[in-house]
Amino acid sequence: MSKNRKKAIKQLVKNWHRCINKQTGSIYITALLTYKYISILETAFTALPVNLNCYFLNRLYGDSGFITPALMFDHLQKAADSASHYLLSAFDGENGVWLVDCWKQ
Repeated sequence: MSKNRKKAIKQLVKNWHRCINKQTGSIYITALLTYKYISILETAFTALPVNLNCYFLNRLYGDSGFITPALMFDHLQKAADSASHYLLSAFDGENGVWLVDCWKQ
């Protein structure tokens, strides 16, 4: 991810849009709770389709370190969501972002 804030936001949104389709129900995000990451995420969220649910796992569950991304599956078990496609976007803390494409049958 670019160290330039505007470029990072543009890059993140571009990659999200590349994976979003009509079966996508939600995007789950996990990141370190720093101003830098929260600011990038909050701005990037505004560029997502309005019908897409966005969940910030750190705000839902607190910061559980490397376990936080797996908590997406806990949330999916509890949510009454009929969608079949989800995205998990995880910031790794070293200026990298993992984008995991998840399908449910």
